[in-house]
Amino acid sequence: MKRKVMVQCIGVLLVGFLCFQFVSCMPKDRTQIRFWHSYTGAQAEVFTKMVAEYNRTQGKDRGVTVLAYYKAPVEELSRNLTKVSLDKLPNIMQVSDEAACLAYLSGRIVGAEDYLSDEALSKYVFGFLESGRFTLGGDTYIFPVQSTLDVLYLNAGLFDEFRKENSQFHVGDLRTWDGIYEVAKDYYTWSEGHSFIAIENFGDYLMIVSKQHASSIIQSSGKGVRIVLNYETLEDIWQFAYGGALRGYVSTSGNSLNRQMEQEQVVCYVASTESARWVSDTYQTLEGENKPLSLQIRQYPSVTTSYVVVPHHTSGVVVVNQDSTLNAEAYSFLDWMNQHELAYQFCTEGKSLPVHQDLLQNTQLQMKVSDTNVRSTSTVAASVYAEACSQAAFLNTYHSTVFYGSESFIAEVGDSLQRAIQDGLLQVSELMREGYTQEDAISMTDTEDAFQRWIDTLESIQLRYSAAH
Repeated sequence: MKRKVMVQCIGVLLVGFLCFQFVSCMPKDRTQIRFWHSYTGAQAEVFTKMVAEYNRTQGKDRGVTVLAYYKAPVEELSRNLTKVSLDKLPNIMQVSDEAACLAYLSGRIVGAEDYLSDEALSKYVFGFLESGRFTLGGDTYIFPVQSTLDVLYLNAGLFDEFRKENSQFHVGDLRTWDGIYEVAKDYYTWSEGHSFIAIENFGDYLMIVSKQHASSIIQSSGKGVRIVLNYETLEDIWQFAYGGALRGYVSTSGNSLNRQMEQEQVVCYVASTESARWVSDTYQTLEGENKPLSLQIRQYPSVTTSYVVVPHHTSGVVVVNQDSTLNAEAYSFLDWMNQHELAYQFCTEGKSLPVHQDLLQNTQLQMKVSDTNVRSTSTVAASVYAEACSQAAFLNTYHSTVFYGSESFIAEVGDSLQRAIQDGLLQVSELMREGYTQEDAISMTDTEDAFQRWIDTLESIQLRYSAAH
């Protein structure tokens, strides 16, 4: 028994000696960068590979080790950013835009421009960087790592069926809102009452069309943001969405892209590139026959063809203000990560796009990743992904300036338009039950008073959010 105990003690001492030797051989001045994130599943696996690759290569050369791990969902991480003391926070965090805005106001995070050169930043999609700024001309505090675009999905097969009997229309007509409206009127008649287009998010629609009119609702300056309602622009938006919905040209069903294209004979659907994952392989013709869905994605419709603006939603991270050395190494890692080949797979696992121009324009790598990753899930998703990369690389991308409360503000103005549409449709139905024709019922509902009631609602929302700034 004594001999056994002695052997165990020698073993423990030997292991301890070897551990001491190993630790003593490690560089004593190695810098650690901690990264808290909320990535899960396959995306987290790819992210872990990227971190390990960095630590083996550039990190090793720089004397830096990145320690990245899942900490909590974004909502909880966001609360930590504003409430936990700085010495207990990591160097890099994945948080919501609004949490980043609060942290920026309290000086808890640092911008990229202090640590990355103008040349390095010039290689990112400008709009993706701009969405991480809180004032016009300010620094980038929410550093992008992945993004999605809003695009126009087109059922090319159904559109071609329509064009056989309506040859005056062309796919180029879908580049503008006015063009779509004209096509939608004839499609409604030809299809005997089917809507031509659906809009997934009315809040985003309001923001982007206002931008296309050069009269953004959320306007940024070097001193902050202000909320401005341009009534001429809002009237154009109202006529398309409200007037189009009452007449049946714009779908108000609220169903998904998949359902509306597969069963409801909607030809166009305005939605995020993320929606491609739910697209069906078939659609139902007006005669009830199932046919293969030939889906195309085209650029987001514009007010004029001379000013094309593609909306995006960028997901980013913040660098917590620790000290200049740690801040610099955090941004060095993020810049390396966004350029690495694995960033493609990281983004596609999250059904999003890379943010660096070198990757967006690398068609050879894009095809490789699409074939091995995106296409294995959906052929449609692969084609959507390729087109979205091209649009992000070569068109103007835009997102409204972030302020504290901006997410709820955009949601509220979008909901106000949807409620107005639903109220209008209900009024049309009630008038038709009273014996009025559909044309007369619409004429009695689509009035200046209805528009003014919506404007009154918007002004009330504007006052509440403006008062907070």
